[in-house]
Amino acid sequence: MGEEQERYKELVLREYDEIWNKGNFEFADKAVHPEFTDHPPTRFFDVGRTGPDALIEAGRSFRNAFPDFHDTPELVLAEGDTVA
Repeated sequence: MGEEQERYKELVLREYDEIWNKGNFEFADKAVHPEFTDHPPTRFFDVGRTGPDALIEAGRSFRNAFPDFHDTPELVLAEGDTVA
């Protein structure tokens, strides 16, 4: 795997920790491009899917329901500029 894909994976893991685990929503403005498009699994809440605001809305809605949420991703894959 290339150095660029490793950087993308590190950024996604940090974003996951900052927003989903810690509730640090301001991190989205630093980490997510304005043209970012979220591709979530089916959600039980309705939020936007484009730009940092999409991530902020989703994280805020989720953490309002589960304020003590903490998770550790077990598998992160990267190909080109796509990370899952």
